[in-house]
Amino acid sequence: MVKFPPETSVFTGECYGIFKCLEYILLLKLKKSVIFSDSKSALQALAKYPFKSNNCYPIILDCRKLLNRCISIGLQVALVWIPGHANIAGNVKADHVANEAVCSGDIFPYKNYAHDLAALPKTYLYDSWTQDWNSSSQVKGKLYKQIQPSIPVKPWFFKMNFNKVVTSCLIRMRLGHVCTPAHLAKFGIINSDICDCGADAYRIGQLYMIARHSYEQSSNGEGVEVVANEQVTDEVNGVGQYTEKRIHLSRYV
Repeated sequence: MVKFPPETSVFTGECYGIFKCLEYILLLKLKKSVIFSDSKSALQALAKYPFKSNNCYPIILDCRKLLNRCISIGLQVALVWIPGHANIAGNVKADHVANEAVCSGDIFPYKNYAHDLAALPKTYLYDSWTQDWNSSSQVKGKLYKQIQPSIPVKPWFFKMNFNKVVTSCLIRMRLGHVCTPAHLAKFGIINSDICDCGADAYRIGQLYMIARHSYEQSSNGEGVEVVANEQVTDEVNGVGQYTEKRIHLSRYV
């Protein structure tokens, strides 16, 4: 079992496994061989024409050299893709051995190439951001930590077809940065967080959940429109004077 450096990508490890299989075939001069792999990306990289491919990995070129040697001496090699995590006995055993190699494998003096190292900055920055988010939330920003416990790889609105106005409104509603009595009273702009209707302190999360529920219950597939009434500071009359503002969120899709 071979243990690669921690910076080595899974793609490189899969390609190296194919490379060692080809070495074994050449060593034993096997006339007909089939290599099964659950790495579709590795097999697709081998199938691409190297001089027209945007990415030309050294390990792929090494595999191609061995394949060429097999062809030149009359050895037939077939590469077959199999789905991973499908309870295929041979693949399960191979994954088990690979996991053991992480802990007890022999350290292999493999030199990582640029394509393996290029992904490291993103990983390190994400880990650093996560650590800073967890540590800083112990001192300040505890409310935001409750709203967003961890740093997502992609924002929550990544797959939603929202325009900028709708996205901004929903973000402000989600964080509570809107001109509701509860938020204004928090900064001392008004004296009470009681709603004009006389109900208890109004929480913007209620409106946010209503809007989300209305969107999920939409039957026509075109989304819904949410209209929210809120009070804002009147810049003309000064702080403490309020006029009613009607926020219109455009269609969700």
